[in-house]
Amino acid sequence: MYVTVHSSIGGWIYRSMVYAQINEGAFVRYAVYNPHQKQFELVPYLYGGEPNVFVIRKGNEDFVRTSDEANARINAACAGKGSETVHLILGYPDVCGNETFLCELWKKGSVDRDRFAIALRDLPDVNEWNYIRTQEEADAFMDLFAGFHDATLDKICYREDWNGTKEATVTFDNSAWFGVAELCFEGVKLMRIQPAGENYTREIMDGVLFADDEGVYWADGSMEKPDDAYQGSFIRALSLKWRKAEPLG
Repeated sequence: MYVTVHSSIGGWIYRSMVYAQINEGAFVRYAVYNPHQKQFELVPYLYGGEPNVFVIRKGNEDFVRTSDEANARINAACAGKGSETVHLILGYPDVCGNETFLCELWKKGSVDRDRFAIALRDLPDVNEWNYIRTQEEADAFMDLFAGFHDATLDKICYREDWNGTKEATVTFDNSAWFGVAELCFEGVKLMRIQPAGENYTREIMDGVLFADDEGVYWADGSMEKPDDAYQGSFIRALSLKWRKAEPLG
């Protein structure tokens, strides 16, 4: 599971794999890794009635479940925490197998990375896609793709499901400068596609790509900052990855 976190600890915004979830429903908490603080944090899904964790991609195929006996031991060791109790823990094997780590995380809300041998995870498809997480990476792609100048948007496929997937995969052909690129926007927040007018050609003249810890914004026009009121085509999403593709047809 891959998420964007708006942390109540220090006000950080960052992306992380989910290492474990404790409990479920409105009371679920996610064990994530804050790269700014170099610590694991236990973040509630809801904070002040609003979502605190935004799902980019679901999928916990490697998760295991702790036993009822393990949960009871954690509850007993953290009896001073308050009225909350652990009912369910799902997570990676090295996380669920470390009761000391789970107990400290449950009691304190954060644990320094160097105190426990918990392996940091990355996305399983990092060797298949190029992830754009920073403005520097966005700028590098824009240089490679000639700022979308002369590119055409050849295909867009939007997928949404009951697991929280909101994904747009867009194929751009910029053969004059680079070739064909496939961009996959995950965790789509807002999208507008404006086809070329009757008396216009399909080529994009200018493009922008903004990226930070909170998400990404692409548009087929020139602007200084993301603009959701833009009347051309744009996509705002939590995450973006791209790869070179073959021409359609």
